[in-house]
Amino acid sequence: MLATLCATAGLMCSSAAAQTTNPTLEGHPGDYGRADIEYGARLYAQHCSNCHGTTGDGVANVDLRSGQFRTARTDLQLRAVISSGFPNAGMPSFRSPDAAELTGLVAYIRNM
Repeated sequence: MLATLCATAGLMCSSAAAQTTNPTLEGHPGDYGRADIEYGARLYAQHCSNCHGTTGDGVANVDLRSGQFRTARTDLQLRAVISSGFPNAGMPSFRSPDAAELTGLVAYIRNM
C-alpha cells in the first residue's frame, strides 16, 4: 500500500514538473510558471502594448485575452505568429526572439 502511494505521489510530481518545463501545445492557463508570465509581461509592455494595448484589445477584431486567434490555435502556432508577424496587416515580426522570450510572451498572452 505504501509503495503504491509513493509511486502515485511520484507520478503526480513528475507530471506537474513536466507541465512546467514542457507546456502543452494547446496553451492552457496554468501551463506556465510565474517567472515566464512576468518575463512575458515585461516583453509585452516593451514590444506589443503600443499597438495591442495594455489589455490586449487595442487592435480591431483582435482580443488577446480571449485565447482565440484567427491563425494560431496552439502555442507553437502562436510562437510562429510572434516570430513572423503579419507585415501586410501592420504587425511586424518580433526581432529574432530566443526560446525564453517566446515562452515568456506566449505565457503572458495565455494568462492575460
